[in-house]
Amino acid sequence: MFKQSIFFVSIILLLSSTVRAELQLPEDLPGDVKDSIPVETTAVPQQEIPTQPPQDITLSVIDSDSDYKDVFKQPYQNALSLEEKAFLIDNLSIFAESRLASKVFQPQRILVTKRDKKYLIGQLYDFKLLENRELKAPVGEKESLKLLCDLAKSPRAFNSDPVVVNTESKKYHRPGANHLKRNDTIKHYPSAKAAQRDGYESCTLCFPQDSAYLSGNDYERKISEQATQAIQQRYRISQDEENIKKVQRVGANILKANGYAPNYCSFILLDSDEAQALSVRTGPIFITSGLLNLLETEDELAAVLSHEFAHIILNHSQKSGTRNTIGDILGATLRYSYKNYWGYFGSRQAINLINKGFSREQEYEADEYAVYLSMAADYSPLDFSNTLEKLEIYQRQTGKGTAITWFSTHPSSDQRIKRVKKLCQQLQNLDEASRYAQEHQDPQLAKKLRSQAKEYAKSSERVDTFFKIYKKLIEREDIPSTENSPSDYQLY
Repeated sequence: MFKQSIFFVSIILLLSSTVRAELQLPEDLPGDVKDSIPVETTAVPQQEIPTQPPQDITLSVIDSDSDYKDVFKQPYQNALSLEEKAFLIDNLSIFAESRLASKVFQPQRILVTKRDKKYLIGQLYDFKLLENRELKAPVGEKESLKLLCDLAKSPRAFNSDPVVVNTESKKYHRPGANHLKRNDTIKHYPSAKAAQRDGYESCTLCFPQDSAYLSGNDYERKISEQATQAIQQRYRISQDEENIKKVQRVGANILKANGYAPNYCSFILLDSDEAQALSVRTGPIFITSGLLNLLETEDELAAVLSHEFAHIILNHSQKSGTRNTIGDILGATLRYSYKNYWGYFGSRQAINLINKGFSREQEYEADEYAVYLSMAADYSPLDFSNTLEKLEIYQRQTGKGTAITWFSTHPSSDQRIKRVKKLCQQLQNLDEASRYAQEHQDPQLAKKLRSQAKEYAKSSERVDTFFKIYKKLIEREDIPSTENSPSDYQLY
């Protein structure tokens, strides 16, 4: 009996030590914290996901006197003029997004330095992590450049943690995540941004902050909630699943492409024959089935949703919500039908939008931003002018100057159409440049170029010069444009 007891105790101790060996707690945790962590919580052993060995980081330092001798690889070193090399270095914020950057440059990292009165300032780029940041050191320090270089070569210079991706679900996770299955095909990336470059999205369990609700403060959200209720009392929510998915898909593309969290704003389809769309302060955005039926392409739908989203991010509802309109008078009659302060002011805001709309300047501004937002999401902004023309014909034929109108007296539809068409013509070369990058397997650069629309509309010289140099690099690339670019990361 005694021997059997000894045997069972030995088995328990062995299992316990095995579990603790797999846990691998950080060494710097206080003893009382370590003791409070239950060892049974490790469902997937760490060795299931092998880690990549650390690699030496190569660095080139560039200042105003650089000749770029050891910066560019062949054949690019001889193919580019000194002015072209300098231009690429000055515009690394764009070129660093290209898959060509790691092929064109010798080092993994480049530190571009300049001095002001107080600091030696360095802009650091990493072409593997796809990260950049600014570094500073006091000018008075004798070893200020050495301080910057030491930090620039540090593996923790960017505070970027590696991630692993599930190639089937197209999600990236923290290494060792318990919810990764043993038979998942795992691929390692040095950073989340590098995974995003190849089309992977964050796991909401590993990165909950990526799906945080970011829009507006508590005051504005409460008003928006009540305004939404008032609108939904006026209109029925559509039950058309196919069109609901279409509206939500296009809306999600606009949010993602412009750097907004997935639930920053929701998109709701209303069941109504009226051809209308509107938004409240912090969302949601509403579009009627009547308007959706007039739109023939997703590009046209993207233009409408982008216009309404522009009103939100430009705070147009908040700016126009304080004005006295007939909506204030109508809202007063509804005061007693709502139980609280937010209900009254939310309903008043909804009626303001229904009866008044936005000012001329706000509509022009929303039209302009709609072009930028939809273009960033790879929709054709020219379709926005087509949409405006359709709505003008619809209103003229039906005589429906309905409650929530896109064509109030300020501004006229003709003026809006002319302005949108003119802006789209200004962006035509930028659109061609982004499509050229897309055709040559450079989607992240294409995305970056589309995001430059607002800057490009003001001055096109910078991007046009960059595009000429980029085409020159593509012509000297050693792989055909029809091939997929090889991955720099290991597949397990």
